[in-house]
Amino acid sequence: TLIKAIWNNAYKHYNETWPENRKRDNPFNIVNLPSLVERHTIEVDSGDVQDKTRRPFTPEELKVFLREYLPRMGEELQLITLICEHAGCRIGDATGLLLSDCKLLISEERPEPSLLIHSNHIRPVTKKGIQREIPLFGRVYEKLCKFTDGRKGPEQPLFPTYGNSNGAGNASAAINKHIHRQRGTDVRLAFHSFRHTLQSKAMAATNVPNKFPAYIGGWNNGDAKGLQAEYQKGGIPIRVLYEALKNI
Repeated sequence: TLIKAIWNNAYKHYNETWPENRKRDNPFNIVNLPSLVERHTIEVDSGDVQDKTRRPFTPEELKVFLREYLPRMGEELQLITLICEHAGCRIGDATGLLLSDCKLLISEERPEPSLLIHSNHIRPVTKKGIQREIPLFGRVYEKLCKFTDGRKGPEQPLFPTYGNSNGAGNASAAINKHIHRQRGTDVRLAFHSFRHTLQSKAMAATNVPNKFPAYIGGWNNGDAKGLQAEYQKGGIPIRVLYEALKNI
């Protein structure tokens, strides 16, 4: 690959030009390239770094992945994937959920179930993200109801295996193994692609302004801030977000 060629050239140049007594310090010899690339992928999926080379799933790719690869995962990874595919959110937004963040009971006063994304003892919502509510419906809502049925402890992680400081990276690595099997050599497709996929779907739905997928996905940018400014301190009504997401 191009990256490997650049890496090997840098290693050769370093060895040929660096003083003899410093050659043992060659950083291109110490760092394992495959592990470095894998770590970078995990950091991108976790939202720690940005990578504009990621692309969205095509509609057909997404259908194939959800039909053929999702069932191969364990229950927790399936639900983490469905939350991120549904909302275009960071994987840390999903793995960091508490049981109390799942507002699944509906009533006449509140007919729209939702997930609450906010800072908690598992993970913070940094300045790169947005504290917000994500409306729920369809398959992801049904699976969340089943997954949480009978569980107690509002401060307990929604995902026992991944609700910790390393959970986002571990979940990303596990799910990416399935994505890699589907994508072949196209490295632009990774777990982080789910974030771009929601925006791509919104662009195809011409009646949904980009401010809605930006806010729901937690992109702290001008589009999301513009939507927040429209509602000021009262907050964006969950019904407004529900109608927008349903149209995407």
